Amino acid sequence: MLNKAAVAGEFGYHQQCQDVKLTHLCFADDIIVFTNGTSDSLRGIMGVMRRFASVSGLHLNVAKSSIYVTGRNTSALLTTAASMGISVGTLPIRYLGMPLTTKTLSSHDYEPLIQKIRGKMLSWSNRFLSFAGRLQLIQSVITSMVNFWSSAFILPAKCYDIIESMCSAFRWSGSPTQTHKAKVSWEDLSLPKDEGGLGVRKFKDTARAFALKLIWRLFTKPASLWVSWVTHYLLRYNSFWDVRGEHNGSWIWRKLLKLRDLAYEFVRFDIRDGTTAYFWVDNWLGIGKLINVTGAVGTTYLGISRHAKVSDAARGNTWNIRGRRSRRYREVYDHILAAAPPSPGTARTWDQLRERKSNVEWCKVVWFAQGVPRFSFVTWLSIRNRLSTGDRMRTWGITQVCGFCGERNETRDHLFFACPYSYTTWESLAKPLVGRNINPDWEWTVNRIRTMGGKSLDSILARMLFQTAVYYIWKERNSRRHHQRVTQTDQLRRFIDKAVRNRICSLRYTHGHKLEGLLRRWFQVTL
Repeated sequence: MLNKAAVAGEFGYHQQCQDVKLTHLCFADDIIVFTNGTSDSLRGIMGVMRRFASVSGLHLNVAKSSIYVTGRNTSALLTTAASMGISVGTLPIRYLGMPLTTKTLSSHDYEPLIQKIRGKMLSWSNRFLSFAGRLQLIQSVITSMVNFWSSAFILPAKCYDIIESMCSAFRWSGSPTQTHKAKVSWEDLSLPKDEGGLGVRKFKDTARAFALKLIWRLFTKPASLWVSWVTHYLLRYNSFWDVRGEHNGSWIWRKLLKLRDLAYEFVRFDIRDGTTAYFWVDNWLGIGKLINVTGAVGTTYLGISRHAKVSDAARGNTWNIRGRRSRRYREVYDHILAAAPPSPGTARTWDQLRERKSNVEWCKVVWFAQGVPRFSFVTWLSIRNRLSTGDRMRTWGITQVCGFCGERNETRDHLFFACPYSYTTWESLAKPLVGRNINPDWEWTVNRIRTMGGKSLDSILARMLFQTAVYYIWKERNSRRHHQRVTQTDQLRRFIDKAVRNRICSLRYTHGHKLEGLLRRWFQVTL
């Protein structure tokens, strides 16, 4: 009804909406209507609303509606709005939970996001989460909240720094304000699991991927309303790579223009009929911008205008280019005449944006489908040697001997499994799986489990047993340090055995599944 009314002249288009016939944006029960700002247009819109109410029974709530006006000679419009009971609003406003503003987001604008994240972390139900539970909260709830904003805005770097600092503090202490308990830096923690991290993506990298997704839409979603509007009013049918719009559009648009060099590496063009790719600035040959190869003089030398499409450089089935017999720009000519069009753009943008590190060999020992998250996390800390063992506590001025055997130098390698207490517990369960020549050395144990073969029942059980043993030995060590009840090796062995059995039963492998014999094999090992 709004679109038909605008075509019929009942109200006028906004000056930057007429070419694309845009009258409104609507989401659920929120609607924004754009007009040319005259009193007649306001009356025309209200007439549409009354007709809509007569057929649907849904009436406009004037008390919840506002008008936003800019420009000169607005007094008549404001008077008309006041007579209708419509209040006058000022920008910025909040829409769909986020601020609508014409300026770069300030700390005041993104503070609601910071407060919402802080509130999640400080809620009573989240303060008592385990390490694995906190990680899950960050990876699901917190990340989703940040991504919702990042998909619409390019947030300031300071905002991401604050959020990552809170996530790091919450990860280790359970509070977003206690930043001194981190065992592993956020830089290492945010690496993928096969590179030694926990798979928490950096928010800045994800934000850049969202920004590049908007740029990607310019080339892949021509039917999009946003793409159509950008093409008409910001690009003005010029190439995105060549347009000079530093002073046009919103602050987000100017941010996108600054990402052009980065985005260019991810875009390839299949020229097809050549009507969509720009000859000089689109990477349709796979060698970058031709204008960068030849310089501005190339447009004159080849006889192709700067804003020409690839189709403009062809006539029939041949290229219509000047100077082909010249030695100048021979490489460009050869590519144009001989190179096959490359395949379209790349997937997994985030994975190519982030800083990469080499894969770690012990990844599969820590992360696998049958593992228990809290056991995996403690094992991850132990492999990285970040547990608060005696040798690390000594650097903080705290003396701690081995709580099992009294060894003065309590290290990770001593605790797992050189200590007689832990070795006795480990050997009694691991020998049937790991081998009779079992060794108390930490590195030997990790490498032995790593090389057992990833899909065999014994390999899966060995990893499950290793993680469970590390977790319960570390738990017993902390219990003794805080003067709680002492558990003997036979009892600890039963705890570990029961934990492994419970985990296998929780997997619920059905008849015919390749791992249905996991529990049966465990009974054979332990009986």
